[in-house]
Amino acid sequence: MAKKPAASTSGFKSYALSDQGVRSNNEDEVYADDELGIYFVIDGMGGHAAGEHAARIAKERLLGRLNRATGSPQQRIREAIALANNAIFEAAEKHPDWNGMACVLTVTLVGAQTATIGHVGDSRLYKIQGPDVDKITRDHSPVGELEDTHQLTEAEAMAHPRRNEVFRDVGSTPHAPDDKDFIDIYEVSAEPDSALLLCSDGLTDAVPLADIKRIIRSNAKDPSAAVRSLIKEAKNQAGKDNISAVLVQGPDFGVPARSPIKEVVTLPAPVHEPEPDYRSRIVLADRPPLWRRIAGAVLWMVVGAALFFGGQQLMVLLPKMPPVIPPKIPGASTTIVVNARQPGAQPTIAAALAAANEGDTIELTPGMYDEPVRIDKNNILLDGSGALLRPKPTSEGSDGITINKASGVRIQNLRISGDADGDLLTGIHVANSQVTLRNVHVVLAAGPGIEASGSSTLNMEASSVRDCSGPGLHLHGAVAATVKFSAIVGNGKETGDHQPGFMLDSSLPVELVGNTIANNGGPAISQPQVSSAEILAKNLFSLEGRKGRLEDIRVTRKRTHP
Repeated sequence: MAKKPAASTSGFKSYALSDQGVRSNNEDEVYADDELGIYFVIDGMGGHAAGEHAARIAKERLLGRLNRATGSPQQRIREAIALANNAIFEAAEKHPDWNGMACVLTVTLVGAQTATIGHVGDSRLYKIQGPDVDKITRDHSPVGELEDTHQLTEAEAMAHPRRNEVFRDVGSTPHAPDDKDFIDIYEVSAEPDSALLLCSDGLTDAVPLADIKRIIRSNAKDPSAAVRSLIKEAKNQAGKDNISAVLVQGPDFGVPARSPIKEVVTLPAPVHEPEPDYRSRIVLADRPPLWRRIAGAVLWMVVGAALFFGGQQLMVLLPKMPPVIPPKIPGASTTIVVNARQPGAQPTIAAALAAANEGDTIELTPGMYDEPVRIDKNNILLDGSGALLRPKPTSEGSDGITINKASGVRIQNLRISGDADGDLLTGIHVANSQVTLRNVHVVLAAGPGIEASGSSTLNMEASSVRDCSGPGLHLHGAVAATVKFSAIVGNGKETGDHQPGFMLDSSLPVELVGNTIANNGGPAISQPQVSSAEILAKNLFSLEGRKGRLEDIRVTRKRTHP
């Protein structure tokens, strides 16, 4: 969507554009109104086209509030984002296929002297002025935080496998305008020679900041050309997401700074010899005569020949070293696409897994998949790309994904959902396997959301388990687990059978860091021993951000010590 520049009392002019990139659909929305000074970019999230719905709802609610110029800019922005958040949440409640949909966004209101910014997620706003480019917003994501604190370089962050994960969004949980840890508000000056760039991560994950600055500067008087060039560059860099940008330029942006006019005083020219050319003088003064240069060249030739032939003789005397054998390079991995309508793609997940070899990637195109999944091959990556897995109802019910006797399995960017009839027994069942989950979301399972048993290793990051009838996470047997920056909320609330968020009955240690464990039917954690102070301190046990207390932990049995 492009917005034609309009007359502005502040003189700022803009251009906004969104491109689907390599995706089959576009879940971004952009908006620019120079007359009212309203600008935003929205990046929708959720499979089965739910991200598009989230972005569309957010756009409607933002405009409905921002177009009413009542209250301060900060108040308008907070109320607009909260209205969008709650409308998305309510829509997802009414449409099961949209469950878990959300978006991230950055909004700014530009006045005569100040720009007020509201921000949630990992879209960004940069301010460009003179030689400087300042990143105003901070990313609400694990990788973004590491980049903002200089623990990762820009290149490392752009290539990081978790770069698309966020821990704040608009739409997954109800919010009030002034809720803590929801909306970041910034105010920056809006000088006539400055510019603001709002963009989705589809741009910043593909184009380094130095190139963004170069493109904007080279099109300083034409925001339309600058935005189109940015999107073209992101596509040339094989960006994997929708690409959106809004560029807002002050009336003097790109105008060379004028030096102050000084009074010129003419003085009599001094009488002296002309200034010599010192560069030529230095070179010529140190240059030896021709005969000496020829003799030096002959001498160096003789020395070089002696070294060469001497070296050959020396190599004969030295013991022969074994040849250096380069390491064997394993076969390149293959990406297998699942899409029933795409020629050359596999029609089902089961067919793709049957065709996959160790190290391959199974990539689901966005949409809903109704088959249970079973993985028993090593080193398989299942990339949901925001897809929804909802197995068909059966008389016995079924698990969403079963992983049995497999190592190196990775699952990312996938939603797994049951329904009110309880057809989904367990979202993910891990048995005697090593599994990593990133940005995986399980809802409405009739039993535990995620279960791991036997001799297993489970690493879970930036994921969630919500509204399951059983415990959110059930570990039993010899399971070593690490769970970080995830949400275990609203599970185990069946009448007469309240279950905890975490049911931990493993003989191996479990590491919990940065999780929210809240509003479950039973205690936050049920485990055999009294919880360590570290677990209590490093996790949140309510939606209000309260740290853990001993009463949040239920001790199922005390271990005896000799």
